[in-house]
Amino acid sequence: MLRRKLLILLLIGGLCWAPAAWSASAQYTLPGTPILFADAAQAGSIPWTLSNRTSGVGRVSTVYDKGVGAQPSLWEIRCWISLSGTNVVGQTIEYYLVTSDGTHADSEPAAGDVALNSDQRRVLTMLGVLVVYQTATNTTMTTSFRNVSIPSRYFRLAMWNATGLPTETSTSKHGCTATAMTPQMQ
Repeated sequence: MLRRKLLILLLIGGLCWAPAAWSASAQYTLPGTPILFADAAQAGSIPWTLSNRTSGVGRVSTVYDKGVGAQPSLWEIRCWISLSGTNVVGQTIEYYLVTSDGTHADSEPAAGDVALNSDQRRVLTMLGVLVVYQTATNTTMTTSFRNVSIPSRYFRLAMWNATGLPTETSTSKHGCTATAMTPQMQ
Protein backbone atom coordinates (compact mmCIF):
# COMPACT_ATOMS: atom_id res chain seq x y z
CA MET A 1 0.00 0.00 0.00
CA LEU A 2 2.84 2.41 0.87
CA ARG A 3 4.58 1.62 -2.42
CA ARG A 4 1.41 2.30 -4.35
CA LYS A 5 0.93 5.71 -2.67
CA LEU A 6 4.59 6.56 -3.27
CA LEU A 7 4.29 5.60 -6.94
CA ILE A 8 1.16 7.75 -7.32
CA LEU A 9 2.91 10.71 -5.68
CA LEU A 10 5.91 10.32 -8.00
CA LEU A 11 3.68 10.17 -11.08
CA ILE A 12 1.71 13.24 -10.01
CA GLY A 13 4.95 15.07 -9.19
CA GLY A 14 6.38 14.15 -12.59
CA LEU A 15 3.31 15.49 -14.36
CA CYS A 16 3.52 18.75 -12.47
CA TRP A 17 7.09 19.24 -13.62
CA ALA A 18 6.43 18.18 -17.22
CA PRO A 19 6.69 21.17 -19.64
CA ALA A 20 3.29 20.30 -21.16
CA ALA A 21 1.67 20.89 -17.78
CA TRP A 22 3.00 24.46 -17.54
CA SER A 23 1.14 27.42 -19.00
CA ALA A 24 2.62 28.69 -22.24
CA SER A 25 3.93 32.25 -22.14
CA ALA A 26 3.62 34.38 -25.24
CA GLN A 27 6.55 36.49 -26.34
CA TYR A 28 5.68 39.86 -27.83
CA THR A 29 7.70 42.72 -29.26
CA LEU A 30 7.55 46.23 -27.86
CA PRO A 31 8.70 48.61 -30.63
CA GLY A 32 10.58 51.66 -29.39
CA THR A 33 10.49 55.20 -30.75
CA PRO A 34 11.87 55.29 -34.32
CA ILE A 35 15.20 57.11 -34.73
CA LEU A 36 15.26 59.09 -37.99
CA PHE A 37 18.44 59.10 -40.11
CA ALA A 38 17.89 61.73 -42.81
CA ASP A 39 18.90 65.10 -44.21
CA ALA A 40 19.46 67.67 -41.46
CA ALA A 41 16.50 69.63 -42.90
CA GLN A 42 14.20 66.94 -41.45
CA ALA A 43 13.63 67.95 -37.83
CA GLY A 44 14.96 65.64 -35.14
CA SER A 45 17.04 63.54 -37.46
CA ILE A 46 20.51 62.02 -37.22
CA PRO A 47 22.16 63.88 -40.15
CA TRP A 48 22.64 61.82 -43.32
CA THR A 49 22.79 63.62 -46.68
CA LEU A 50 21.15 61.42 -49.32
CA SER A 51 20.04 64.14 -51.72
CA ASN A 52 21.62 64.10 -55.20
CA ARG A 53 23.98 61.13 -54.60
CA THR A 54 25.26 60.03 -58.00
CA SER A 55 25.62 56.40 -59.01
CA GLY A 56 28.74 54.69 -57.70
CA VAL A 57 28.96 56.74 -54.51
CA GLY A 58 27.96 56.15 -50.92
CA ARG A 59 27.29 58.05 -47.74
CA VAL A 60 27.67 57.35 -44.01
CA SER A 61 25.39 59.00 -41.46
CA THR A 62 26.40 60.77 -38.30
CA VAL A 63 26.73 58.43 -35.29
CA TYR A 64 23.79 57.50 -33.06
CA ASP A 65 24.52 56.84 -29.37
CA LYS A 66 22.08 54.40 -27.72
CA GLY A 67 23.23 55.58 -24.29
CA VAL A 68 24.80 53.93 -21.27
CA GLY A 69 23.49 50.84 -19.53
CA ALA A 70 21.39 48.03 -20.92
CA GLN A 71 20.01 48.83 -24.37
CA PRO A 72 18.01 46.86 -26.94
CA SER A 73 20.10 44.92 -29.43
CA LEU A 74 17.37 43.88 -31.86
CA TRP A 75 16.26 46.53 -34.39
CA GLU A 76 14.17 47.09 -37.49
CA ILE A 77 15.60 49.41 -40.15
CA ARG A 78 13.15 50.92 -42.68
CA CYS A 79 14.56 52.96 -45.60
CA TRP A 80 13.06 55.00 -48.41
CA ILE A 81 14.67 56.76 -51.36
CA SER A 82 13.77 58.37 -54.67
CA LEU A 83 15.81 58.38 -57.91
CA SER A 84 15.95 60.95 -60.74
CA GLY A 85 15.73 59.65 -64.30
CA THR A 86 14.16 56.57 -65.83
CA ASN A 87 14.53 53.93 -63.13
CA VAL A 88 15.74 50.50 -64.23
CA VAL A 89 13.90 47.73 -62.41
CA GLY A 90 16.39 45.39 -60.71
CA GLN A 91 19.10 47.97 -59.99
CA THR A 92 20.01 48.36 -56.31
CA ILE A 93 20.71 50.71 -53.43
CA GLU A 94 22.85 48.93 -50.82
CA TYR A 95 22.40 49.63 -47.10
CA TYR A 96 25.03 48.93 -44.44
CA LEU A 97 25.47 49.06 -40.67
CA VAL A 98 28.56 50.77 -39.22
CA THR A 99 29.16 49.87 -35.56
CA SER A 100 31.61 51.47 -33.16
CA ASP A 101 32.99 51.21 -29.65
CA GLY A 102 33.03 55.00 -29.44
CA THR A 103 36.63 55.26 -30.68
CA HIS A 104 36.99 52.91 -33.64
CA ALA A 105 34.20 52.45 -36.17
CA ASP A 106 33.98 49.71 -38.80
CA SER A 107 35.95 50.92 -41.88
CA GLU A 108 37.02 54.02 -39.89
CA PRO A 109 34.90 56.65 -41.71
CA ALA A 110 35.59 60.24 -40.75
CA ALA A 111 33.36 61.83 -38.11
CA GLY A 112 30.03 63.27 -39.19
CA ASP A 113 27.88 62.82 -42.28
CA VAL A 114 30.57 61.77 -44.79
CA ALA A 115 31.28 60.01 -48.09
CA LEU A 116 31.71 56.23 -48.21
CA ASN A 117 34.23 54.80 -50.66
CA SER A 118 33.84 51.49 -52.44
CA ASP A 119 36.56 49.70 -50.45
CA GLN A 120 35.09 50.69 -47.07
CA ARG A 121 32.01 48.60 -47.88
CA ARG A 122 34.10 45.41 -47.64
CA VAL A 123 34.19 45.47 -43.82
CA LEU A 124 30.70 46.81 -43.11
CA THR A 125 27.72 44.68 -42.16
CA MET A 126 25.29 44.63 -45.06
CA LEU A 127 21.73 45.24 -43.95
CA GLY A 128 20.38 44.45 -47.41
CA VAL A 129 19.41 46.09 -50.67
CA LEU A 130 16.52 48.06 -52.01
CA VAL A 131 15.84 46.57 -55.43
CA VAL A 132 14.37 49.19 -57.77
CA TYR A 133 10.76 48.26 -58.47
CA GLN A 134 9.44 51.51 -60.01
CA THR A 135 10.19 52.90 -63.48
CA ALA A 136 8.78 56.39 -62.85
CA THR A 137 11.26 59.10 -61.92
CA ASN A 138 11.13 60.81 -58.51
CA THR A 139 8.99 58.03 -57.01
CA THR A 140 9.73 57.02 -53.42
CA MET A 141 10.64 53.35 -52.94
CA THR A 142 10.76 51.70 -49.51
CA THR A 143 12.34 48.58 -48.02
CA SER A 144 12.87 47.24 -44.51
CA PHE A 145 15.35 45.02 -42.73
CA ARG A 146 14.12 43.13 -39.67
CA ASN A 147 15.86 41.41 -36.76
CA VAL A 148 19.01 43.49 -37.20
CA SER A 149 21.38 42.81 -34.31
CA ILE A 150 23.08 45.98 -33.04
CA PRO A 151 24.67 45.11 -29.68
CA SER A 152 27.16 47.99 -29.70
CA ARG A 153 26.36 51.34 -28.09
CA TYR A 154 27.21 53.44 -31.16
CA PHE A 155 26.09 52.90 -34.74
CA ARG A 156 25.71 54.63 -38.07
CA LEU A 157 23.93 53.76 -41.30
CA ALA A 158 25.52 53.79 -44.74
CA MET A 159 24.22 53.53 -48.29
CA TRP A 160 25.77 52.82 -51.68
CA ASN A 161 24.06 53.89 -54.91
CA ALA A 162 24.47 51.12 -57.52
CA THR A 163 21.49 52.13 -59.69
CA GLY A 164 23.09 54.07 -62.54
CA LEU A 165 20.99 57.11 -61.55
CA PRO A 166 21.36 59.90 -58.99
CA THR A 167 19.07 60.14 -56.01
CA GLU A 168 16.47 62.87 -56.33
CA THR A 169 17.57 66.37 -55.29
CA SER A 170 15.35 66.65 -52.23
CA THR A 171 15.96 67.09 -48.52
CA SER A 172 12.67 65.43 -47.56
CA LYS A 173 12.31 62.26 -49.69
CA HIS A 174 15.16 60.07 -48.41
CA GLY A 175 16.00 58.48 -45.08
CA CYS A 176 15.80 55.50 -42.75
CA THR A 177 14.30 54.87 -39.36
CA ALA A 178 15.88 52.54 -36.83
CA THR A 179 13.39 51.14 -34.32
CA ALA A 180 14.43 49.09 -31.30
CA MET A 181 12.38 45.88 -31.05
CA THR A 182 12.50 44.91 -27.39
CA PRO A 183 11.20 41.41 -26.59
CA GLN A 184 8.50 41.27 -23.89
CA MET A 185 7.53 38.11 -22.03
CA GLN A 186 3.90 37.69 -20.93
